[in-house]
Amino acid sequence: MRHHAPAAIVIRADAIAEDEQRVSQGMKCTTPARTAYDMGRRLRGETAVIRIDALMNATGLSADEEVDARPGRRPRRIPAEVRNVRRRTTLHETDDYAKDIARLEFLANAGWHIVRVSARQLRLERAHILDRVRTALARRGAFAT
Repeated sequence: MRHHAPAAIVIRADAIAEDEQRVSQGMKCTTPARTAYDMGRRLRGETAVIRIDALMNATGLSADEEVDARPGRRPRRIPAEVRNVRRRTTLHETDDYAKDIARLEFLANAGWHIVRVSARQLRLERAHILDRVRTALARRGAFAT
C-alpha cells in the first residue's frame, strides 16, 4: 500500500523491531534511542546535533545508549558527533558551572543587571532580547530625560 504524505511530511517505510517501539499517549512510536539513531542517519551536522540533543534532554536518553544490541546484530549507536558534543557539554557543566555561578554573583553584587540569553534566542528571538535589554536599562534610569 502506497502512502501519500501532505506537503512537508516525509513518510519512511523502515522495518522496526518490536523492542524499538513503545506506546506513548495511546500511539505507537519508536523508542527515544531508535528515534535518535534514525535522526542521526538522516539529518546532518548542526541540525542533527540540535535535534538529538533536545530529544536526549526531553527523554533522559544517554549518549552511549545502544539502539539495538541483540546477539547477532551490529549495535547501532547515536552518531559520534552528537556523543562528542554531549560529553563536552557535560564537562563544561561540571568544570565551569561553579565558576559561572561565582562570576554572576560577583557581577550582581557589583550592581550589574544580567540579561541571560540562549543560543536559540540569539537565532530566533532577537527582538525579544532587545526588549529585555531596553527594560533592564529603563529600570536603571538609562532613558531618564
